[in-house]
Parts: sequence; structure tokens; C-alpha cells
Amino acid sequence: MTWSKKSLSHDYDERHIPLTDKTWEKMRAGAVCLRDCEEIGEHSTEDGEEVLVILSGKGSAFVDGEEIEISGGDVLHFGKHTVHNIVAKEGHILRYIYIYAGSKKR
Repeated sequence: MTWSKKSLSHDYDERHIPLTDKTWEKMRAGAVCLRDCEEIGEHSTEDGEEVLVILSGKGSAFVDGEEIEISGGDVLHFGKHTVHNIVAKEGHILRYIYIYAGSKKR
């Protein structure tokens, strides 16, 4: 799939590119690229659930304070109200896609 950040109706930085040009009430998806110790930032799934598919690279998922090593081919599922953060390992580029489904807009 090819996409252009300029054609989207939302303003995103270069590490997060939505896979659609629309945010639905209950679902959204996107591609993320984190470089060399960059992190997405701690956040909660709130009333929804989130799935990450790690495409390439190495990093860590911090889930409710616990560190989990992640790499290309891993699939992560975060249930409701799960506080988490994703961080690229030093010297690595971590690429993943996410799918979020919930009862609230994020």
C-alpha cells in the first residue's frame, strides 16, 4: 500500500501514518516507525482494545510497568484499560501497524 501524508485530512508527524484518511467512531489503524530509542508515549486503550503487528526491528513494549522485548513477527494485543508504551531499541528502527477498536474516539 502506498500513501501520502499530504493527502490526508489530519496532521501527523513522520513516525505515524494512518492507513485510512478517516477516523471512525469505533476503529482506526495506522503504521508507525520509531527510530533509535524513540517512543510512542505512554497511553491507555481506554474502553477499547488494540492489536500491534511488529513488521521489523527490535524494541520494547512497556505494559502496566512490565517490559516485554518485541521484534519483527510479534503480535501484541492490549485489552481494555491497558496502559502501554512502545520504544525502539538503540540502533534499531521499529516498524509496526496498529488496529484500535473501541467505544470512544481516540
